[in-house]
Amino acid sequence: MLKSLSLGRKLSLGFTLVCTLFVATAGFAILEMDTLAGLTDKMYMHPLAVSNAVYRIQGNIIGMHRSMKDVALATSDAELTAASADVDTLEKQVYADFDIVSERFLGDKSMWQQARQMFVDWKPIRDEVIALKRAGNSAAAARITKTKGAEHIANMAKAISALSDFARNKAIEFHTNADRSKTRTETIVSAAGL
Repeated sequence: MLKSLSLGRKLSLGFTLVCTLFVATAGFAILEMDTLAGLTDKMYMHPLAVSNAVYRIQGNIIGMHRSMKDVALATSDAELTAASADVDTLEKQVYADFDIVSERFLGDKSMWQQARQMFVDWKPIRDEVIALKRAGNSAAAARITKTKGAEHIANMAKAISALSDFARNKAIEFHTNADRSKTRTETIVSAAGL
């Protein structure tokens, strides 16, 4: 059948075939680029945002714990007030970062809710330490900070670390999918000879 076609028809058919292959390959490459862009966007909006928020939460909790030690060791009302104010400032930042986690966490929401609730549950312990210190019972304030307070922080740290572990694993998953998309695109474009 191909032998019976004129040279002009053969060239036209060949040109049409090349153009069709080019358009199909270009369309596939565009779709894969959209997939890569989507995965990159998801990685930025979710695992990266959650990881950054969790790291700030962890750092601010450490700062709060340090300030609570300053509360327990305060030798004047001015030192006690300053240390308490530092705790309050850092607490607001932690809540702001938990809001980011709640909006962008891709896992089971009970994970971040548990971590946040543990943070909420730490406040009565801190309030007790401050009240004891204001009442002049420095020994009891220090004891609570070193025992109940430190234990609560250790348990809270585990729950918060689970959030960053999940976010890191989700980022790895997005990266793996992006790498697969890249490999598919390279294979198809190379096979098409573009």
